[in-house]
Amino acid sequence: PTNPRVGSAAPACRVRPGVDAQKLRKFICLLAPPDGDCAPYADLIASQTGFVHLSTADLLRHGAARNSEAWQTAEPLVNTGGAIPEAVVLRLLAEALGDVRKPGVVLQGIPTSVAQAAGLDQLLGATSER
Repeated sequence: PTNPRVGSAAPACRVRPGVDAQKLRKFICLLAPPDGDCAPYADLIASQTGFVHLSTADLLRHGAARNSEAWQTAEPLVNTGGAIPEAVVLRLLAEALGDVRKPGVVLQGIPTSVAQAAGLDQLLGATSER
């Protein structure tokens, strides 16, 4: 089918055989340049859809509250202002997604790179949520 807003064909949804597509969580990824602020949009979308809004900061808070292994890896970097490796962000995301009980997720600023997008795709595929 054609998307009237952009005039291009909509991508086909791939669902694993035997998985009920209606029971899968939906994911919306909001991306912006480093100085862009998409948090208000993520909040608005989450409030209008009933989805949960997750940012990298939310993932760090969640990991810290649980004192998870991923948080223990990230904590020294957070304390020194260092960059958190993409793999650690994905582990924090996997932990947080395990606690989400909403029909969907608005990811703010995730993924940040092509490699992280591939990791996100792999993560969602591993949980049958793609």
